[in-house]
Amino acid sequence: MSARLRVTTLFVLLAVVSATACGGNDDAATNTPASAATSAATTAPGSPEAEPTTDPADEALAVQLQYLAPLVLQPGDVPAEFTLRNNQPIGKRDVAVANIGIQPLARFIDGSDLTGAWAAFYTQETRALSSITYAFATPAGAIGLVDTLTALQPADYPTADIVERVQADALEAKSQMMLYVLTGGRTLEYTWAHGNYAGQIVLRYAGETGSLDDVAFVVSLARLQAERMRAAP
Repeated sequence: MSARLRVTTLFVLLAVVSATACGGNDDAATNTPASAATSAATTAPGSPEAEPTTDPADEALAVQLQYLAPLVLQPGDVPAEFTLRNNQPIGKRDVAVANIGIQPLARFIDGSDLTGAWAAFYTQETRALSSITYAFATPAGAIGLVDTLTALQPADYPTADIVERVQADALEAKSQMMLYVLTGGRTLEYTWAHGNYAGQIVLRYAGETGSLDDVAFVVSLARLQAERMRAAP
């Protein structure tokens, strides 16, 4: 996969707002950049399909971070109506670039001891779900990610009308749920720290109103991921 496609894909995986979640149907979701987890083969009318290209740097990153793959939500962990669209490793630089529109977060990532992350991206008709595990060299790095997100203000997130903390069950000593409201959609983002890891569940969905059921749903998925992280060596 080319570097440009990889960053575009990661932006959809990590950005707090997703066009997929804000409307349309499952076919529309299929056509988003997040559906391109691997390079799409290019074809011309009447020509054989070209071989997908691979990037040695991407392959090396996948080998380096493969141990994180079991620490995100697996297809059997999510409701059956959600379809897995992407499942891939993420390098530190790509995480920073994907969050460039949220400067405090991008600055934190850039200066942190993040060693990499793994993200799984699922879609349903009007909702998108991301499950991410970040690996830091120290517990302080994981805690720093939670603290940075908790401190975000509307001015830090120019495209959001509302940025606020949400009351939710604590999975770990350092955990926090955030709500982001944008035109036509909402995002619930639960992030927690466990040792050198930080886990994150992000639910994006259409509409400008939410319910306690949404919060409970995100927390229930976070519990499953937290169990996977606690069982990690």
